[in-house]
Amino acid sequence: MKITGDMEINAVLAIDEEKMLKTLSWLVPELGWLQTPHPLRSTIGSVSVEQAARIARIPLSEMLYALNLAAGETEQTLSAELSS
Repeated sequence: MKITGDMEINAVLAIDEEKMLKTLSWLVPELGWLQTPHPLRSTIGSVSVEQAARIARIPLSEMLYALNLAAGETEQTLSAELSS
């Protein structure tokens, strides 16, 4: 499944929760608490990937690239999409 900017964090986590949590924690260290049960987890889950990138102050393209690699997309596919 291809991760897009308008996907909610919950949908990203549904792909592979452990791998996506580690990737999100690496990209946005402030979201590291998502790995433990927390009352705000359901709230942050409804945030889109684009919103999370804005909150973290990192380019959306970087967040999408890292998340899609973690989701199993190949580097060649992602590079081809970026250059087109």
